[in-house]
Amino acid sequence: MNLVAASQPFWGKSAAVSVSFLLVASCLLGSATVVSNCPRILYQLALDKHISPVFSVVSRRGVFVPALTLTLMLCLVYLIWGDVARIVAVGNIGWFVCFMLFHLGLWLRRARPEVLCPRISLGILLLEVVVLVVGGLAWGWLNLLIGLLFPIGVMGIDAVIRRVPFAPFHRSWWMRRYRTRPVVIIKDSVILQVSILIFLLCSAVGVGWLFGVKLYKVETAAGENLFVVLLMSVAFVGVAIACWTSLPQVVAIAEAREAAEHLFTVAQDGILVVDARGIIQQANPATESFFGVNPSELLGNHLNKWLPALVYYPDQWTKRSEQALLRNRKNQILEVSISDRPHQNFQEYVVILHDITQRKQAEEILRHSEAQLRQEAKHLASQLVHSEKMSSLGQLVAGVAHEINNPVNFIYGNITFANQYIQDILRLLQLYQQNYPNPVTEIQKETEAIDLNFVITDLPNLLTSMTVGAERITEIVLSLRNFSRLDEAEMKAVNIHEGIDSTLMILEHRLKPKCNYLGIEVIKEYGDLPLVECYAGQLNQVFMNLLANAIDAIEESLVISHPSPVQDRGQIRIHTKLTSEKQVVIRIADNGLGIPENVQKQLFEPFFTTKPIGKGTGLGLSISYQIITQKHQGKLQCISAPGQGTEFVIVIPLNQQTI
Repeated sequence: MNLVAASQPFWGKSAAVSVSFLLVASCLLGSATVVSNCPRILYQLALDKHISPVFSVVSRRGVFVPALTLTLMLCLVYLIWGDVARIVAVGNIGWFVCFMLFHLGLWLRRARPEVLCPRISLGILLLEVVVLVVGGLAWGWLNLLIGLLFPIGVMGIDAVIRRVPFAPFHRSWWMRRYRTRPVVIIKDSVILQVSILIFLLCSAVGVGWLFGVKLYKVETAAGENLFVVLLMSVAFVGVAIACWTSLPQVVAIAEAREAAEHLFTVAQDGILVVDARGIIQQANPATESFFGVNPSELLGNHLNKWLPALVYYPDQWTKRSEQALLRNRKNQILEVSISDRPHQNFQEYVVILHDITQRKQAEEILRHSEAQLRQEAKHLASQLVHSEKMSSLGQLVAGVAHEINNPVNFIYGNITFANQYIQDILRLLQLYQQNYPNPVTEIQKETEAIDLNFVITDLPNLLTSMTVGAERITEIVLSLRNFSRLDEAEMKAVNIHEGIDSTLMILEHRLKPKCNYLGIEVIKEYGDLPLVECYAGQLNQVFMNLLANAIDAIEESLVISHPSPVQDRGQIRIHTKLTSEKQVVIRIADNGLGIPENVQKQLFEPFFTTKPIGKGTGLGLSISYQIITQKHQGKLQCISAPGQGTEFVIVIPLNQQTI
C-alpha cells in the first residue's frame, strides 16, 4: 500500500497493477534465488568443512537434497510465522549480519595473498556496524535481537545435525541410497510425468477458481491486481510443469548422448559413420591407428579408398567380412562389421573395424605347429638322451672316483710308513758296514749282484716318485668328484674357479705337448669373485664343452697351418670378473682359426656341427646355451672372426632370482 501511494502520482491508475506486478515478480524471483543459491552455498560450506558433511550430498541429477530440505524448512518457519513486517526486518538483519561476518573474515585473513585491500573491508565493516545499530534502533530492539540470533540458530541446527545419530543426518546414508539401484527400474516415466502434470494443472485451476470467487466480491481495481497475481502464479506453475516433465527427459537425453560420445571416443576399435554412398561422415580417434591418418582427413572420402574390396554402395556390403589393409608395406587384416542406422530422410551406416591380424597370424602358426612340435619333440628327446648320458657319466665318474680313492688313500697313507721303515733299514745297513767292514765272500758277491750302492741311492728317489704319483691320483680323483658334483644338483653358492680348475684337470692330458706342437698354454686371469649361486654340475658341463671345443679348434689350426712338427704353442685365456651390476662374466678365448660369420648364426642350434661324422653330435653348444640362458637367466655369446681366434662370453647373475 505504501508503494501504491507513493507511485500513484507518477503512474496514475496503473500504479496498483504495476506495483502488484513488481511485487509478485520480486517474490517469485526471490523464491527462485533462494532455491538456486542457498543450497549451493550450503554445499560449498560443507565442502570447506564449515558445516555438516551431509549438505555436500548431490543426487545423480545434481540436486542438493539435504540443502534444499533445510532451505524448505526455514521457508516454512517464515510462512507459519506470517508476520510480514517482522519477517522483513529479521531477514534483512540476518542478511546484513552475514555480510558483516564476510568483511570481518577478510580482515582476519588479511595476511593471505588472496585477500585484496583488507583495510577497505575493515572500513566497510565499521560502516556496516553503524548502519546495523541505526537500523536496529529504527526496527526495534526485539527485531534486532532476533535478526542477530538467526545465524546462531542456523549454526545450532548444524550442531544438532552433526551430533544426533539419525541416519539421514549422515552423508553415508544418502550415498548408499544413491548408489543402490531400485529393484524395479521404470524405463518409461511417462505415467509419472502425466500424473504430476495433472496435479499441477488441477492446482492451477483451483487457484484460478479461488481468485475468480475473490474477483466477484471486490472492486474492479483490486480485481485487476488479483488478476496480475493469478497470471504470474499460472506462469510460475507453467515453469514448474516444464521442469517436472521436460527437464528430466532433456537431462536423460544429454546423459545418453555424453555416454555415447564417450564410448565413441575411447573405443579401441575403429568406428566410422558412412552415408548411403559410402562417404565417411564421422570417425573416432581409434581409426588413426588403422589408416595412419588423422580422423578429420577421413571425412568426405569413400571407405573403399583404404579397403578396395568394398563395393561402392554400403547396402551391398556384407554384414561382417574380412578386409586386407596395406599400410607401410605391412599387411593388416581387419574384421569389418556394418550395421545400418535408418532415419526418416536419409540412411547411415555404422562401420566397426577390428584388427584381427594377430589372430590370423596365430591361426597360421597353429597350422604349422604340428611340424614344429615334432621337431621340438625330437629336440627334447635328444636333450633327454644327452642329459641321461651326462647323468650316467657323472654317476660313473663319481663311482670310479670313489673306488679309486680308497686304494689310493691306502697306498698314499702307507708310503709314509714304508719310507720310514726303509730309512731305518738303510741306517742299520750302514751300521753293519761300519762295524763289519770285511763281510764274507757270499755277502760281497750278493752286494755286487744287486748293486747295493745304487739301490741305497735310488730307493729314496723311488719313494718320493711314488708319493708324487699318489698325490697326483688324489688330485685327479678330487677333480672328478668336483666335476660330477652329484651332491650339488640343486642351486647353491659355489666357487666358480674350482669348477674351471677341475675341468682343466680332467682335460690336462689334451693340453700336454704332442708330436706336432708344444702343447696348449692356459692363462688364468681370475678376478675376485664371491660365491656364485648356480647349478654347479650343469655349469661345469658348460665349461667342459667350451674348453673341449677350444682345444679342438687349436689342434685343428696347428695341424692345418703346420702339418710337420713345429715349435708353435696353442693358448687358451680364461678371464673372470664381477661387474658393478652384480653380473659374473667368464671369458674363454682361444687362438684357433676362428669361426666364419655364417656359421656363428647357427652355432647354438641343435644338431648343428662343423665336425666330421662321429666326432660331434651338435648338442654341446646348444645345451650349454640353454643351461646359461634358461637355467641361470644369463647370456652366452660367441665373438669370433676368421684367423683371429674365438671367444665365448658367459654372463650370469651373481644371485639367482627365486621364482
